[in-house]
Amino acid sequence: MLYDFSLLKKEEKWEWSGKVGEQEANLKGEVLGEETITIPAGTFKTYKVNIIVRDDDGRILVSTDRWFAYGVGMVKEESIDGLMFVTIKLKEYKVKE
Repeated sequence: MLYDFSLLKKEEKWEWSGKVGEQEANLKGEVLGEETITIPAGTFKTYKVNIIVRDDDGRILVSTDRWFAYGVGMVKEESIDGLMFVTIKLKEYKVKE
């Protein structure tokens, strides 16, 4: 099931608190807006979403930007956890008929 992108609004924010494994964590997410990006799978009109996960002391555990394209889903992700920067880009996809 793909997300209904008509529900996304720029600057929309949400929060979640709970456990990730044994660690308490606090997540904050925000829709940053629409962005057209070009990746190996093509050019997509996307919604860019930022997600920051912090521990109980307020330290950032991971900061992630994700780009979602209507009819496809997540097409790109950039994530940093203080030690490593990871970029994931959709290489190809096929839509079921």
